[in-house]
Amino acid sequence: ATLFLEEALDREPQNVDVLTRCGTMLKLRGDVSGSSAMYHRALAIHPSHVTATCDLADLEHECMGNTGAASDLYRQALLLHPDSPTLHSRYANILQSVGETEGAVRHYGDSIALDPSGAGSQHQLSALLRLQGREDAALGLAGRAVSLDPTNADAAVEHARGLMA
Repeated sequence: ATLFLEEALDREPQNVDVLTRCGTMLKLRGDVSGSSAMYHRALAIHPSHVTATCDLADLEHECMGNTGAASDLYRQALLLHPDSPTLHSRYANILQSVGETEGAVRHYGDSIALDPSGAGSQHQLSALLRLQGREDAALGLAGRAVSLDPTNADAAVEHARGLMA
């Protein structure tokens, strides 16, 4: 896979999808600065590319501990793509990780409204609502998440917790 991406990058150095995949490969190898450089190159070519934005934001948050930069990237991207369920869901993940639960609830809700088949957002929102003591709403969302994706073990556990409550 590495050789294929390197060859693709040599052939198409301005291909945003190839640059983004190279960024992901470098992140998996532990090369955070190389990964960041690839995502920045991709965004220099296509500033509103959703995948490159999400991947750079997650790199900033997860690997560099820069939650502020990650949040800024998501907010800017949401201004350009307010109808992207992926952006809402991934921004909600960042908000949840820093304890901004109301913002996370709002963005998971937006993601679900834009893509009702998104099992991941339904599961995440279910877990947050359960923490807030909103058991009935949490149970309904967890059940929907399991019906949408029966292989999602976390959603199944969340649903079982709700049934036992």
